[in-house]
Amino acid sequence: MNHPIPSLLLRVALISIFAGVGATSQAATLFEFGPSSSYVSSDVDFARQTSESTTGAGYTFETAFSDSQALSPSSGYSGPTFYGGYRFTSSDIDSGLTNQKVRSDYTNLNNNDALWLQTYRSEGWADGTYSFAAVFVFKQEDFNAEYTTGDIGVDGMSTTFYYNSSGTASDVFNPEGRWLIEKDGSYYISEATIMGPKGGSSTVEISGSELTSTQWAAYNPTDSLLFDSGSASFESISLSGITSVGVYFGDDSFTGSTSTNASVVSFGISEFSASGSNIPEADFSMLLLPLLILVGGRRILKKRCRC
Repeated sequence: MNHPIPSLLLRVALISIFAGVGATSQAATLFEFGPSSSYVSSDVDFARQTSESTTGAGYTFETAFSDSQALSPSSGYSGPTFYGGYRFTSSDIDSGLTNQKVRSDYTNLNNNDALWLQTYRSEGWADGTYSFAAVFVFKQEDFNAEYTTGDIGVDGMSTTFYYNSSGTASDVFNPEGRWLIEKDGSYYISEATIMGPKGGSSTVEISGSELTSTQWAAYNPTDSLLFDSGSASFESISLSGITSVGVYFGDDSFTGSTSTNASVVSFGISEFSASGSNIPEADFSMLLLPLLILVGGRRILKKRCRC
């Protein structure tokens, strides 16, 4: 005689198991930098400034990447902590000046405070060849309170940025952005890019299938800030266990085109956010419950069969 009880109990048990394993918290905002006009009351320099080195006719301004020493100002600044590094190199111009600061009420970014980098030169930039790279990182320990620990899954990121430079030629500063994550102690850069028009603010976001389908390449900003997408190996990775998020922007070769005092690089970010959720650890007591249901159901059935 066929008994429907075991079959029914098996279905209930399997549904309970998969429901318990697959349960996740509702997606929410993990982290936000801006938009805000109250982080600084006036321009404030980053905590770490560039050092200059000269080789032959060229020079390099660089603040080495660090995710242990913050870039964010230690005073006069009330926004989230941020880390990273930036680098500006010329192969044939022998001098220049830089700015690196949280800029107050930056007109080009809707009057919001911005992470701002600038390189300028009174003699102009004509016929020089340059490269630029910048990374800004926001760590899990600085996420919104309920997400500072545990297994975090990311399901969306957004940023608002601005860039400009002297000259109008197409080979003048045109940085390409990419999304950045840290997982299992290693950094990865997205195959998906962040692009916008020169001389205007842009907001770019990635989420849903666009985020889950993008691939990622290993990136070691300590070895080299400039990311070489041509030689990178992109692959699919899980977006769980994320311990840092951020953005990368770089332009590995561009040419100056003005002989007057101007910026060859002017770059700012007024907003970055990430959304996602805590991924709960498996509750083994809940996993055992459906198995106990199965065992109990079988015992009941055996007792009925003896009658």
